[in-house]
Amino acid sequence: RSVREEGTLSPLHVRIAIAIIFAMSVMTFSLVSYADFIAPDTAADPATQSFSQLYSYLAFLFSIPVLVLLGGPMLKRLRDRQRGHSVWLEILVLAGISAAFVLSAVNLIRGEGHTYFETVVITLLLWSLGRYTEALIRTRAMLAVRDASAAAERPCLRLTADGSAVDEVLVNALRQGDVIRLRAGDVAPVDGCIVKGTAFVDEAVTTGE
Repeated sequence: RSVREEGTLSPLHVRIAIAIIFAMSVMTFSLVSYADFIAPDTAADPATQSFSQLYSYLAFLFSIPVLVLLGGPMLKRLRDRQRGHSVWLEILVLAGISAAFVLSAVNLIRGEGHTYFETVVITLLLWSLGRYTEALIRTRAMLAVRDASAAAERPCLRLTADGSAVDEVLVNALRQGDVIRLRAGDVAPVDGCIVKGTAFVDEAVTTGE
């Protein structure tokens, strides 16, 4: 639906945009937790430890909206497709994300061990963007095939033998050697070669590009 209404602000686009904002915030907050790797000399400083814990809690809080916005639809898809279609890859991704989030939350509460909130949100964000891109390409391809199929049912402009006039005929009436005229925006209804004129032609439906 979002692809068919391209150019409009759909709920999916809003969810992804908000998730990106929260995910980038989590990434920023998580940088402090790597202070012992970046600056080992300051890792034992009480102030650094306090800031690290504070920012870890902020990363925890800001990762929850990402889980709700992007993880919720994954759960819904799993529920809707639990019969029939294979969803093992999505189950593995969701299981890994959930395990990392729970482990990070437990380590945060205990005050020891590493947290992986930035890994959780970025993995979930990249997975969702990948699924959206896949759906975008697939839908555009289906729309292109549909348009090409519809073109075969519309009349086309066939030039007369001397090329002085045109008449509208159905594609089924075309014969080898006929010359047809394509206007701007037309879909080529048959295979052939260009005998006159220049144009940019969208060949995605045949080449897959």
